[in-house]
Amino acid sequence: MSKNVIRRKSPEPRSSSEADHDARDGGVQSVDRALSIIETLAEDDEGYRLSDLAVRTGLSASTVHRLLATLESRRFVQFDRAESKWHVGVRSFTVGASFARRRNFSAQAIPYLRKLRDLTRETANLAVVDDEFIIVLTRMESREIMRSLTQVGGRVAMVTSGVGKAVLATYSDEDVGAVIRHHGMPRLTEKSIVRPSDLFKELEKIRKQGFAIDDEEAQIGLRCVAAVVYNALAEPLAAISVSGMTSRVTDERLPEIGQIVRDVAAELTVALGGVIPTPR
Repeated sequence: MSKNVIRRKSPEPRSSSEADHDARDGGVQSVDRALSIIETLAEDDEGYRLSDLAVRTGLSASTVHRLLATLESRRFVQFDRAESKWHVGVRSFTVGASFARRRNFSAQAIPYLRKLRDLTRETANLAVVDDEFIIVLTRMESREIMRSLTQVGGRVAMVTSGVGKAVLATYSDEDVGAVIRHHGMPRLTEKSIVRPSDLFKELEKIRKQGFAIDDEEAQIGLRCVAAVVYNALAEPLAAISVSGMTSRVTDERLPEIGQIVRDVAAELTVALGGVIPTPR
């Protein structure tokens, strides 16, 4: 007795355009995954083992290994055989450095960062906004003991940093609300600002005093004081800040440090041909 057999229909031959589309999709996915690996490696100078990278990126170990091999051949990553760990390679630095060159004010800002460090005895930072995140471009390290939350090239949410809040204070309430909707208000410490109403009050205070304070909101034991550097259109170009441990950046020193940061930011604005906007 014959059985009824459900026969699968032979697949239609795909057109060359469909095949090309699938190839492009696969290529885009590989690029996205490779960039994800580089971004993950950049998070920790200690490097990552293959298994850790697979967990962090959500990819299979075989996929990560295949992409690492390609990236290593182009020197975007490098492998430390002694520790069996992967690190960011020299080509990643070379490509990333072009961002700083394009932001050609970085070199001009160095003397002002040095002045800021020497006047406050704390680490001075220069940062910009990129896709609603703060990117640290360069810094002048303090000679004191320092615990830095963000490395040069690191990204932090605007609402969790002094430089971010300094820039947000130049935005309209509608634009601030959009940043909150896109990225939320993460609680990094018990002192983090997590309510929009509290953030708006803080931004109004920043507008009046001309500088922003991160009071252990991103890391307990660390304070940051920041002010905006403006371009020729009186728009925020960058922000500078000093950061230090609370044992040195005390409540008593905050007004003095804030005044210094605001004054140096104004000097850098003028040096770059920028215009300080008229207070609202």
